[in-house]
Amino acid sequence: MIYAMNILTYFSCSKDASNNFVLQDIQGRPKALSLENERGLTVVAFMSPECPLCAYYAGPLNQMYADFADRGVEFFAVFSDTLYTAGEIDAFLSEYGVKWQVLLDPFNQLRNEIQATVTPQVFVFDSAGLQVYSGAIDDWAVTVRKHRQVVRHRYLRNAIEAVLEGRSVDMARTDPVGCLMQ
Repeated sequence: MIYAMNILTYFSCSKDASNNFVLQDIQGRPKALSLENERGLTVVAFMSPECPLCAYYAGPLNQMYADFADRGVEFFAVFSDTLYTAGEIDAFLSEYGVKWQVLLDPFNQLRNEIQATVTPQVFVFDSAGLQVYSGAIDDWAVTVRKHRQVVRHRYLRNAIEAVLEGRSVDMARTDPVGCLMQ
C-alpha cells in the first residue's frame, strides 16, 4: 500500500497560478489546498511525527483550531517529504488528538514555495492568499530541548486575532524553533 501511495504522490502534486496546490490526504488521494479562503484565514502548520516540539504544540494548535474554526479559520497540518509512513502519521494524529485537516507534501512542493524550514512552523494567509504571518507558534520553545516556564508571546494566536479584527499583524515574522526538515 505504501508503494501505491508513493506512485500516486508523484502524479498528484501540482500548483496553479492562483496559490492553489494539489497535495494528498493521508490515504494518498489528491487534496486541494487553496491559500485563498473566502471565509477568512488559512493556517498551515508543518509537522513531524518525530519532533518532540510537534508533540507539545499539537495541544495548543488543537485549542486554536477549536477557538477559531467557527470564525472562518482553516487549519492544515502538513507533513513534508516521504520519510514517514501513513501509519506513523496516523499514530501521531491519534495520540495527540489532531482533528484538523491533514495534508501530505511528499515532494516538498508547498514547503519549498513558502520556505518552511523546521517543524513545527506555521504560516497564516489572509482571504486573498497573502502571507500575513510566518514563524513560531509562541515563545515557549527556546531550542528543541529547552523551553521557558511561561509563554510570554502567543505569536500565532495574536496574528489570527489581529487579522480577524481588521488590524495589521504586529509581528509578521518570527524565527521558528524546531526540528530541521530534511
